Amino acid sequence: MIRIIIKYRILFYALFVTLLLGSWEIIALQYFKKDSSGYSQQVEHRNTYQLPEQSLSYTLNQLYPEFADSIFLQGVSTSFQNRNFMTGCQFYDQALDTGVKHIEELFQKRTICLERTDADDETIQLAVNRWRQNFPNSRQFPYYMSFHGFQGTGSPEQAAQQALKSIPYVQYDGIQAVQLANVQTGEVMFRLLGRDVNIRDIRDRLEQAGFISNR
Repeated sequence: MIRIIIKYRILFYALFVTLLLGSWEIIALQYFKKDSSGYSQQVEHRNTYQLPEQSLSYTLNQLYPEFADSIFLQGVSTSFQNRNFMTGCQFYDQALDTGVKHIEELFQKRTICLERTDADDETIQLAVNRWRQNFPNSRQFPYYMSFHGFQGTGSPEQAAQQALKSIPYVQYDGIQAVQLANVQTGEVMFRLLGRDVNIRDIRDRLEQAGFISNR
C-alpha cells in the first residue's frame, strides 16, 4: 500500500487538491439554486456587493472582454449595480451580436428589454424565434409580456389564466407590477414550449381579456 502511494504520490496529490477545491465550491455556493432561473443573478449579486473584484463578470471581462459570456455577465452586473434591469440591455444586445447560441437566459432577457421599451411585435417575434429555435424544449425562463393597465372583469390573475389556457404552448406563471422610470406598469408571466410561438396571438388573447397595451 505504501509503495503504491509513493509511486503515485503526484496523482494522489492532484486528487487531493481537486477534492479540496471542489469542497470549497460546494460550501461557498451551497445557498444558490443552480436549477433556478436566476442563478447567474444570485452569483453576481453576491459578488457585486461583497467581492466585486472576484465576480465572474469582472474576471471574464478582464481576460476575455469580447466573449459573449463576458458581455452578458457585464450586463447582469450593471443592472444589479444600478438596481435597474434596463441598464443591462445594451450589453445583452452586444452579446447577441456575437452570434452566441448557448446562453438561454440572454435570449430571454432580450425579450424583456424589447417588451419594456414597447418594441413592435415584429421585432419581438424575431427575438422570440431566435430563443425558441435554440431552446425549443426548455421552459426554464418565463416570458414577461408588458401591459399598461387592466379594464376587464374580475381579477387580472384569473383573466390572464383563463385567456391563456387554450394556447397549447403557453403555461401561465403569474402577474407582477413593474416600475419603469415614473410609470407603473404590469407584466403577465408565462412559459413557452416549442419553436412555433406566436407573440401577437398571445397578446391578442390578453387584450381581449381586458389588458391594455400600447401596441
